[in-house]
Amino acid sequence: MDELLIDFSSGPGKFISLKEADVLYDKGSDYMIQVDDDLFFAAMNDEDLENEDFINHSCEPNCGIRGSLQVVARRDIQPGEEITFDYAMTESSDYSMPCKCRREYCRRIITGNDWKNEKLQQKYAGYFSEYLNKKIFQDILQKLENSFGIARNDRRLQPGQDWSAVSITHKTVGSGLPRLRCGAVGWRRKLSITSRQAQS
Repeated sequence: MDELLIDFSSGPGKFISLKEADVLYDKGSDYMIQVDDDLFFAAMNDEDLENEDFINHSCEPNCGIRGSLQVVARRDIQPGEEITFDYAMTESSDYSMPCKCRREYCRRIITGNDWKNEKLQQKYAGYFSEYLNKKIFQDILQKLENSFGIARNDRRLQPGQDWSAVSITHKTVGSGLPRLRCGAVGWRRKLSITSRQAQS
């Protein structure tokens, strides 16, 4: 697990903007990986293409992302098994495409907003691109502020944590039924923030 299989940073290609990526895509070239909101690493021509550039999406992938440009194994991979990752791990641009992975839990349509899906965030914790980890954490902080009044400078949320592993849970006191009444004094809830770093 976590074995490095592909490192795009050591191969040919170029960092380009979203606008340049759109031009490439319109020309029929979609051999790129998103590394920030307005930044892609792309094979610019046929000479830049390597076998690794033909990695496909799957809704049940055997690989994930480390950093921005490394593909690592999420589990043991059998000889001859296709190497795949979920594009939700890297993509946040405005796009959608039909999925034909035919896996049991196939989403049918893949979009640039899939990284916002909380179930996928839990499923792929630790395997999102670095810039998406930061976006996910910012969303978590916003939810904490909006729902529980936890400030962004809370000591339990330290810079350098593996943000993808942060989970937020609330437990009820008494009846056992969830009761979050906005604006009410003395919400019947208990908040816990956990992360792999905190548990280690």
